[in-house]
Amino acid sequence: VSGGSRVVVDYSIVGDGRIEVNHQETNDGTLFQPNITEIEPKRLCIGFPTFQAGNFEVSILCNGQHVPYSPFNYLVISKGSEKVVIDDSQDFNVTVHETLRIPVNIKTAGIGKLSSKCHHVRSKTSCRLQTAPKSDGICDIIFQAPQPGEYLLHVFFNNDEVPNSPVMVIAKAPSEAESYRLDSALIPLL
Repeated sequence: VSGGSRVVVDYSIVGDGRIEVNHQETNDGTLFQPNITEIEPKRLCIGFPTFQAGNFEVSILCNGQHVPYSPFNYLVISKGSEKVVIDDSQDFNVTVHETLRIPVNIKTAGIGKLSSKCHHVRSKTSCRLQTAPKSDGICDIIFQAPQPGEYLLHVFFNNDEVPNSPVMVIAKAPSEAESYRLDSALIPLL
């Protein structure tokens, strides 16, 4: 739903006109601040950012009078990505090669595709992720760090990044004691 539209208003023929812009959600009346940039003298670019689904009305007035085609309405349809919830209640610190399962709730997001990507923060190296759907509307994103460092895991629904994404995962090398314990477990008992 993030994004929006923009229009260009040329008011050079009205002299010293004053431009006023109102941008609101028509169902609940929530007002949104438009982005207004003067691109040339007497010429404005008016952007209408939208961060939620709904019906919107835009009024553009010059000296208190509506300009032609004002007010106009537009509809923003939810893609479902804003309804996806990443379970961030767990610790995202892992050791190298440890499996981390990050639950993602897509129950209320509607029909769509969950996807993800990951990269090492410093080296920008991509990492493999797996998505494991469950029957209760929860999907696990499964990650194993191939080397120590910080990783950013991006989560998408219908190609839109979801709230609280990316997730930072810190992977540490196993301590020498853990390495010894792991190595000794591979020695067969006689």
